[in-house]
Amino acid sequence: ICAYLGCLRGHQTILDSVNDPIIGPIVYKAMQQSGAGLVKKFSMDAEKHQAYIDRYFCPFSQPVFTGRGCAGWP
Repeated sequence: ICAYLGCLRGHQTILDSVNDPIIGPIVYKAMQQSGAGLVKKFSMDAEKHQAYIDRYFCPFSQPVFTGRGCAGWP
């Protein structure tokens, strides 16, 4: 979804797409919604899955790793 929406808005990279103020929140919310389905279907821990989403989404939203983490995203 990120690459597709980014392409529609003229972005060349996932980084640009994730940092787009319209696309980034859409992608993050889509990850949460699809994750909720996985949590329910496979009896997964919701908090751990949210941490997984944050861990993998966060680096794409930062052009350079700062070591500060992504608390508060989005």
